[in-house]
Amino acid sequence: MISRRGVLQQGPLAFGAIALSSVLKNDGLFGGDTTSSLRPNSRASVRSVIFVFQGGGPSQVDTFDPKPLLQQLHGKDVPESIGKTIPKIARSPLNNLLASPWRFRQYGESGIPVSDLHPELGRCVDEMCVIRSCQHDSPIHAPAEFIATTGTQVGDRPSLGAWLTYGLGSESSNLPGFVVFKTGETVRPPAIGTGFLPAQY
Repeated sequence: MISRRGVLQQGPLAFGAIALSSVLKNDGLFGGDTTSSLRPNSRASVRSVIFVFQGGGPSQVDTFDPKPLLQQLHGKDVPESIGKTIPKIARSPLNNLLASPWRFRQYGESGIPVSDLHPELGRCVDEMCVIRSCQHDSPIHAPAEFIATTGTQVGDRPSLGAWLTYGLGSESSNLPGFVVFKTGETVRPPAIGTGFLPAQY
């Protein structure tokens, strides 16, 4: 008499043993293995993250980062003291600066300035974190996108979604650890890829 396990291992449906071992491993019931590849690597205090990256979205100088000097230089060329630190794109002159057409007001107890584009966000600005200290060296769209999503201009590191899955794990083995929504232009693969992390991330 042959057992059900024997049928799975030796019969034409032997692939069932592969599926069974995978399920048992993920449930910590196979060979003493109590780790799952998508379980958190540390005790996390965060359950989920929503990251909004707006490639081609409104500029920071039109939303949360007013630039008084830009208002003064409107229509003028970039002063050499500033221009020498900015990489030239196709040797284009850095001229005819454009100030933001939007007015800024301070909102909330924090007094964070928000432009007229986002009055509703201004009403809840004390619940937000606005970071103005970030900068990088590439004014070119693709490398700048890679810096924002992977931390490097060439996009050879894991994307933010891959790092979050690596750190937080996934609530279900049947669902992806992170999801990317896109509109319009195709998302560049390095911006959502796993980099040097294993493929499950």
